[in-house]
Amino acid sequence: MLTLQVEYLRDVHGEVQAYGEKQWAEIRYPPLMQEELDPALDTLLRIEEEGSLLLVTAREAGQMAGYIMVVSSPMLNHQEVNYAMELAMYVGKDYRRCGVARSLMQYCEEACREAGVHYLTFSVTPTLDYTPLLEAEGYIKTEILHTKRL
Repeated sequence: MLTLQVEYLRDVHGEVQAYGEKQWAEIRYPPLMQEELDPALDTLLRIEEEGSLLLVTAREAGQMAGYIMVVSSPMLNHQEVNYAMELAMYVGKDYRRCGVARSLMQYCEEACREAGVHYLTFSVTPTLDYTPLLEAEGYIKTEILHTKRL
């Protein structure tokens, strides 16, 4: 049975780091991203302590099946509107195509609503594009990002 919950990064950062490394191996875009994964854990924990980081996990029999981490803040051009952006989303390969990602997204949306968030944004990469799931959940493509290594 799948358990969805909000957890604190400070309590589960080792598990999230292990999954983050798997995620990075899948989403890293070699022509552009040459760096190894090196998250700023101190900064993430500070943001969490300030109440601006939300971590939603899915667990089966205590083992992490996936997670979504979002960072929220007031929109700079609409200060009364709170905005959250997905920083990382990962579902273990054994838990894909069985509704875990959809369940995580729905739970994350509810947790964000309860935290006063008005808009939630997800991003996809060319190497792990889950646009069909986002569109099925009512997300609308609002921006296309272009990145250049400097």
